[in-house]
Amino acid sequence: MLSSYIAFFQRQVITLAGRSGLVSNGPTGGSGTLDEGAGFIIASSILGAFCGLLLGFIVAHLSRFLSVVAGRNLGGYSWVFYGAAIGAVLFAAVAATNDED
Repeated sequence: MLSSYIAFFQRQVITLAGRSGLVSNGPTGGSGTLDEGAGFIIASSILGAFCGLLLGFIVAHLSRFLSVVAGRNLGGYSWVFYGAAIGAVLFAAVAATNDED
């Protein structure tokens, strides 16, 4: 029983090390690159939405903290949605106007 467990873990280590023979040798792993075109703009837009989402959460929590310190309980997470939208548009615009040719 113990030897079957040891053999299983040895196979897992060999597979993780890439010596199984089933690992692709391609540089991109079967996917295309996103150097230019609509795919690059979409990927940049998604990345920008995520960064804007994080920034929106930071601004929302900071504004909520400052309003409680000032004695007014104001709150809302609209900054999160605004940040995500602004980040997506900003990153997409930068990706669309990027001309390094």
